[in-house]
Amino acid sequence: MTSPASSTWRSAGAILFCSSALLFLLYWPTVVSLVAMWRTSTYSYGAVIIPCAAYLVWSRRKRLAELHPAPEFWALPVLAALGFGWLLGQLTATDALQQFCLVTMLIVLIWSQVGTGAAKALLMPLAFLLFAIPMGDGLIPALQDFTAQFAVKLLDFSRIPVLLEGRYISVPQGRWEVAEACSGVRYLYASLVVGFLFAGLAYRSWVRRVSFLLASAVVPILANGVRVYGIILLGYLGGSRVAVGVDHVLAGFLFFSIVTAVLLALGLRWREKPKLDSAEVAVHPPGASAPVSQGPASSYGLSSLPRSGMSAVLAIAILGVPPISAHLIWNQLAGSAAGELKPPGVSPPWKPVDWDSTDWRPFYLEPSSEIIQNYESGDHAVKLYVAHYAPNQRGTKLGSSSNRLFDKPEWWRAREGNIALEAAGHTFRAHVTFIRSAERSLMIWSWYWVDGTYTESDYAAKLLLAKARLFGSRAGSAAIALATDAGTPGPQTETVLKDFLSHVSLEASLRAAQAKPH
Repeated sequence: MTSPASSTWRSAGAILFCSSALLFLLYWPTVVSLVAMWRTSTYSYGAVIIPCAAYLVWSRRKRLAELHPAPEFWALPVLAALGFGWLLGQLTATDALQQFCLVTMLIVLIWSQVGTGAAKALLMPLAFLLFAIPMGDGLIPALQDFTAQFAVKLLDFSRIPVLLEGRYISVPQGRWEVAEACSGVRYLYASLVVGFLFAGLAYRSWVRRVSFLLASAVVPILANGVRVYGIILLGYLGGSRVAVGVDHVLAGFLFFSIVTAVLLALGLRWREKPKLDSAEVAVHPPGASAPVSQGPASSYGLSSLPRSGMSAVLAIAILGVPPISAHLIWNQLAGSAAGELKPPGVSPPWKPVDWDSTDWRPFYLEPSSEIIQNYESGDHAVKLYVAHYAPNQRGTKLGSSSNRLFDKPEWWRAREGNIALEAAGHTFRAHVTFIRSAERSLMIWSWYWVDGTYTESDYAAKLLLAKARLFGSRAGSAAIALATDAGTPGPQTETVLKDFLSHVSLEASLRAAQAKPH
């Protein structure tokens, strides 16, 4: 005979399955982009997150049987906020934000259908779903810098002569770059996934769980610095041919497998016995069958189906608003034509020239128009680059990690920082990057222009872009960079660029490219 609890769970499960399917259909392009990221080497672990989360749910089936699924209407405002976040990500082509909101929508949708009590019982598998989000590319530069500095500290401690220039480490026997693949980000993500599972299964106290999860983050970061140090040390002692001949991918995999095994072995020393479900510890008279629970599960009954159905309908209605809104916004912006972006004029003593002052050139993804113009004043030369994006251009990648300020094989980053500037009535900060090649050094100032506002922040630029598109602005956006020779870095180099900014009509050029209605 089917128990009321199992009937209720089957009904709630059917409603949840249908609403989840509709969620994926509404946000299908985001689902496709999410799965595509799982096919990359960095986020390949993402494909196993959902099966593992399903197993964790199944392992809690006895505990769930003692509870009843009840719709939670307080989850609906959270779904609305996540839908708005997805809309912002869609308007700014921020895939990571869209994917984060999609996965979180699924978690909140489950909460809205099974209720707060059941969601608490499913806290670990629901939280584990967050690892399906391929986020963290923004950590790569910071991990590169830390790895390079940590390896240099170890080389100093080993009494090996070493010079650090940006992310390049030079020793007497060779020169090494801590590239993006050497940042250790993929090992960090994999360690966090394994650490989260281990902490949730091996420990019951939150102190031990959080401590082990922190260890799962810190250990691979430090271990990656040791790995880079070992490669450079091998090159120093045995020659660069020996170090280059080592398969770094295979060696890194073996090294981190050992590190992870040691971390898990140490974690097992503090393992706690799992807490038994009340159904497993109940004592019944010999030969008697277990009594039928008369708790909330059986008293809930089928009368909750209309409320569950109403909750699901409201949730899907709320989740349908952002994709429809995005469609309407893009249709509105499509009715405008971008103006022509022309090189800005300058006042004396500066003047445009045809010859190229440097062989430097940035690379930005698919701008609607570009400016690459050289200027000179006496013995000084400045190169201006502007990548302009029309307001109706989808896929605008302001602040994307795919954009490059310089060609990496030819140039390398020496150092960077920021500087306060004032130009055309704007007070803002620009990002300062010093790059070097075999022949010369350059100082680059870079920032963004979005709907008449200057900013150096990638995140601020995206927020300004989202605001502009939400309110139908036709001003567009742009990435701007200035470069000049930095053979003698210091105030004189900054003075050259500041003087150029005070003589160039950059704002007028950008405003002239404002889109006009058809």
